Amino acid sequence: MAESSADGGDEGKNRDQDVEPRPADFAPADYSDGRSAGEWATQYPTHATKAMYYEVAYLIALLTVSIVLMIAIWLGTPQRWLEISQGPSLALTRYCVAFLSGIVGGVLISIKWLYHSIPKKLWHQDRRWWRYLMPIVAGGLGFTFVVIARSRLFGIFDPDLVRSTARASAVALLVGLFSDSALAKLTEIAESLFGPTKRSNEKTSRRKRKDS
Repeated sequence: MAESSADGGDEGKNRDQDVEPRPADFAPADYSDGRSAGEWATQYPTHATKAMYYEVAYLIALLTVSIVLMIAIWLGTPQRWLEISQGPSLALTRYCVAFLSGIVGGVLISIKWLYHSIPKKLWHQDRRWWRYLMPIVAGGLGFTFVVIARSRLFGIFDPDLVRSTARASAVALLVGLFSDSALAKLTEIAESLFGPTKRSNEKTSRRKRKDS
């Protein structure tokens, strides 16, 4: 009995060792980032830390430039330089501000992911391209949503929602912040207009088989 108990204890220890530690939860569930008290030094090598600084500099620069351009366009400075008449100037302001607002939303999401992923040891070089390009994609999505709403092509979006520049900016900012959901909605619109693709049909079939 003693031998079996000892064997059971060894097996239990081995099982505990085989189980990988669970990553620490994101704040505010865990403010310690899985570290012990007094463990303050970074766990990344110097070249990785430099890459993080470059990312931060890029995102802050993009955020600053986007806000400055948005204010300048909203005030009509480029339009006066180019001597654009009032009608086209209003349209240009609305769509440019929508694009820049989407970029601002995308930058904010990228910054949030960056400052969460670094202490949780989830940062890696391949994800840098996502943080570099995601704000541009978010800007394009914000612009696209405003254009679709203004076109009255679909009854899903109310044109009054983006009637003013402020409203168009707010919608584009939300689209940039929730770009994944916005892209999913655009996919639904495309499928309703052009019909589902073979790939989407395969995904639906796999989902149905999985549910059954």
